[in-house]
Amino acid sequence: MPAADALIQKIDGLLDAPRAEGIAAALSVWTPQGSVTRWTTPQAATQQEPAFLIYSITKTFIACLLLQLADAGKLELDAPVRSIWRGPALPASFTDAVTPRRLLNHTAGLPDYGALPDYQAQVRQHPDQPWSTEHFTQATLARDWTVPEPARFAYSNPGYMVLRQLLEMVGESPWQHQLAERVCGPLGLSRTTVASTLDDLRPLAPGLSRQIAEGNAWVDVRGRYHPGWVSHGVIVSTTSEVSAFLHALFSGRLLQPASLAAMVDAMPAGQVGGRWQQPGYGLGLMIDPGMPIGFVRGHNGGGPGYNASAFGLWQEGALQAICTTVVGGGQGDAEVLTFQALASVADA
Repeated sequence: MPAADALIQKIDGLLDAPRAEGIAAALSVWTPQGSVTRWTTPQAATQQEPAFLIYSITKTFIACLLLQLADAGKLELDAPVRSIWRGPALPASFTDAVTPRRLLNHTAGLPDYGALPDYQAQVRQHPDQPWSTEHFTQATLARDWTVPEPARFAYSNPGYMVLRQLLEMVGESPWQHQLAERVCGPLGLSRTTVASTLDDLRPLAPGLSRQIAEGNAWVDVRGRYHPGWVSHGVIVSTTSEVSAFLHALFSGRLLQPASLAAMVDAMPAGQVGGRWQQPGYGLGLMIDPGMPIGFVRGHNGGGPGYNASAFGLWQEGALQAICTTVVGGGQGDAEVLTFQALASVADA
């Protein structure tokens, strides 16, 4: 069997579990020889690739847009955020040590909200009524916190909420417009957009969640879950378009060499375990140079209804593959599927 046919067969096989479970899933693989995308949905067979919320993979897009502003001379990554800020007064904990770079790599010490009981309760009880930016700020950034010295990784969604606001201040337009003009338009990503209303989820693939209803029942998030619950904003896309974005990013089509080098310069992050041997975080990228299959860079994302995983694989300094997977809830694990697909390419 030719190698390309074997890869297609392997990718089809990776979707057997979500197919059997009756949930939506899609997987797209790029290699230098070409691209393959496969999907399954519980709906009637469709010729159009399904779209999903990609959750924190959005951070990679936000980082790219901010680095483009740096390339244009409009943003200094090591300037104090409060010296650039043009909005309502920042909380007192924002010292001069809080810079765009440290927000991008999660080393500024900003707190998060994912584990807050009130946040979890409100998402479950009122999934269609998200907190405002002001409410997110009061629940997290207005609390006492300090910038760690030396720098230390602590994942913070509100940090990227601040970055999204900074992107709009410095870029002087809504961030979804900047995304369309500087990324999606040039790359031809016609189905990559920002979700901002309940209706924006209705055309998506079904996404099942136990997080937005009482009684631990599985419910479809479409028409129920408001994307405003993601404080920094959330992108809708397909697996093939996310892979295309990462290919353009890693190939130097979106950033100057110095900015791309800064983006992949990783701080130690997270716990060693499982496939993660040397986990690190750059500017909007999860990075591990120590995996058995090779050097990986990309991002995971997850929230009510969908979990996503998109990574590039390097061997001997060369980009060998990019894989993006999204699963529409249930028991599926997008990261597992992505790395199984990358391992298939590495073993080919």
